[in-house]
Amino acid sequence: MTNNHQNLRELKEEDLDYLLEWRNDVKVKSFMHNSKNISKKEHTQWFYESKNNDFKHLLIYEELDEPLGFLQFLV
Repeated sequence: MTNNHQNLRELKEEDLDYLLEWRNDVKVKSFMHNSKNISKKEHTQWFYESKNNDFKHLLIYEELDEPLGFLQFLV
């Protein structure tokens, strides 16, 4: 999905640092199944396992090229 100002794209390795920050934010992790802080190693492992799973789709939502959200779909 894309238009002049909004974009939905596949998660890339270069997104992992800010995605980990978002994930470990107090306001976000309180809604997670596992509410403990995730290490960079755990986060990276999750990314590569997810990337190799044909049933998982990891997406970044952007406005004006600025990442604003993360979506994960299981099909």
